[in-house]
Amino acid sequence: HTHMWTCSELCSNWLESPAPFPAQCSASFSVSLLGQPSMGCRRLLRILVPLALVRADIELSCKGYKYGEIDWDEVRTTLEVYADKYMDRPQLLAKEFQLASAYALEYHPENQCILGDLALRLLLWLQVDDGTLRSAVATLAAGGPHETGIEPLMEETYNWFWSLQLSWSDLLASGWPLFSIIASVAERVRDETREACVAAETLQLYVDSFDDAVYVPMHVDTTTLLEAPHCLDAVATALISLADNHRIGATRDGNRYYRYSAASLASQPSETDTPAMVARVERMLRQNRSWDLLTSRWPMWRFLDRLSATEVVNVSATSGGKPFWMYVFPHRVRSDGLISNRIRGTHSAYCLQLFQDEVLRLAAEASAAEASARGSSSSSAASSRRPLCLVDAGPHIGDCLLWASAALGESRPLRGLAVEPVAQVVDRFRRSIAANGFDIDLRHAWLGDKSTATGAENEVPWVRMDDLLDEDIDIFKIHTNGGERQILDGAAGLFSRHKVRVVIVHSAEQDQLWNSAVFLLDRGYTVRVNGRSLTLRDEALVKGLVSERGGMQLHALA
Repeated sequence: HTHMWTCSELCSNWLESPAPFPAQCSASFSVSLLGQPSMGCRRLLRILVPLALVRADIELSCKGYKYGEIDWDEVRTTLEVYADKYMDRPQLLAKEFQLASAYALEYHPENQCILGDLALRLLLWLQVDDGTLRSAVATLAAGGPHETGIEPLMEETYNWFWSLQLSWSDLLASGWPLFSIIASVAERVRDETREACVAAETLQLYVDSFDDAVYVPMHVDTTTLLEAPHCLDAVATALISLADNHRIGATRDGNRYYRYSAASLASQPSETDTPAMVARVERMLRQNRSWDLLTSRWPMWRFLDRLSATEVVNVSATSGGKPFWMYVFPHRVRSDGLISNRIRGTHSAYCLQLFQDEVLRLAAEASAAEASARGSSSSSAASSRRPLCLVDAGPHIGDCLLWASAALGESRPLRGLAVEPVAQVVDRFRRSIAANGFDIDLRHAWLGDKSTATGAENEVPWVRMDDLLDEDIDIFKIHTNGGERQILDGAAGLFSRHKVRVVIVHSAEQDQLWNSAVFLLDRGYTVRVNGRSLTLRDEALVKGLVSERGGMQLHALA
C-alpha cells in the first residue's frame, strides 16, 4: 500500500520469502492479459506460476478449497461430470464458461488451486470461435507475430501446462480433466491434411473407440508402433492405448506376470505397465512439445483423458450410512460413460431421489412399528427386525440398491432383487455387490410377461416377476426403457397375493406409462405423476407430459 512494486521486486521478494505471496500485493500483481504494457510482467509470471505449484499445501483436487467466491471443488466436479464430448457445450457449462471469462484474464498468484487455475485458462479457449482458434494456433505454430489478443493468452497458458512440475500420472489422478479440455480444443483445430503415417482404417479404429467404447486391440497398437516410429503423434497414441488396455485388463489378485510363479500374493510387486507407458509418452511429448500436437489427426489427448476415468469409485452414502465401492465404466462414452462420469465426479450414486426418500421413509416406519411392538411385547429386538424387500427392474450398474444397502447399513436388514439384461452392466453390478458383500440377488435376464427356457449359450432368457418372488415387496422400481406394462403384467400374481407398498415406474413411452398407470389404478393404488393424483380419465394428461418432457415417472402407493 505504500510502495508500487515492480515485477522484478515482486518476483525476488516472493521467491526469497518462505511465506505465501502477500495478499496486499495482489492488486498490483493482477494485470490484464490483453494489454500490451503487461507483456514484460507476463514473461516473469511464466516462471512464478509453475513455482507456485510447489508451494501449494492443498490436495491437487482442491477438495474443500475456496478462493474468493470460487468453490474449486464444485468447479472440478462439474468439469469431470461433463468431461470428453460435453466439454464444449455452453448450455451445460454456462456457469463455468462465465467464470473462466472473468477469471482467466487476470493473474491470481494467491490462489493455491493451480490445476483449477489452469483448467479455467484452457476452458477460455473453447469460447473462441473455430475460425479464430484455428488461426491463432496456426500463427503460434509458425512463430509469426500475434494478430489478435487471444494469441498471447493461449501461448502463455500452453507454456504453463508444459511447465507444470507434476507428472501426468499425478494430473490423471487429480480429478481435473485437463486432458479432456485440451482434447476438445484439438477436435476443433484438427488438420485433416496432416499425414496419418498408417492406413486410414487403422487410424479410424482409434477414432471410433470414442464413439462405440470398443478398445483398440493390442496387436493394432504394436503394429502402429512398428510401422510409424517416425510419427510422434501415432507412437504416443499407440502407447497410451496400450497403457489403457493394460489398465482395464489388470488382475485384481496379484500381478499377472507372477500368475504361474511360486511367489505368494503378498510378495508380488504391483504392476507398473500403465504408469511406465504414460511416463514414456510424457517424456516424448515434453521433449518435442509444439503446437502441432494440437492439430494432429490422432486422438492422443482423448486417450490420455480416458486414463483418468477410474473404474472403481468410493461412493458416499447419505443418512449416516457407510461409504461403499462402485464399479463404473472406465470410459466416458454414451449414457454409460456419462453416468459413470457423474459418479466419479460427485462420489454419489446416480439414484432417483424419490427412491431414496421412500427407502428412508419405509425404514423409519418399520423401526417405529417395531419399537411400538417391543413396548407391548417381551419379544427381543432382533426377532422383530424384518428386512426391507426392494426390487429393481432395469437397475443399470446398481446405484439404487447399492445405495440403499449402504444407507441402511446395520440399522435395517435389506434384501434386494435386481433383473438386468445387458451383460456389460451386469458385470459392473456384480463386482460392486462382491466388493461390498451386500445381500442383492442379481439376475441376468429380460423381465416381462412371459418366461422362456435358456436357449443358446449367449442367449439372455425372459423371466416373469411371478416366477422370481413370492412375498411382500416394499418398493418395486421399474426403469427399463420399454416394456414397463408387460413387466407389471408378469407380476400380476404377486400383486394379487402380496402387498407391494410402493411402485415407481419411469418411462419415455406414452402408451407404456399410461398403461402402467391403468394397471396400478385398477388395483386401488394412489398414483401420482408430476405431483398430481391420477384417475382413469387422465390419459391425455399423462401422454402430454411424456411428449413434452421426454419421460416421466409414476409414483404409486398401496
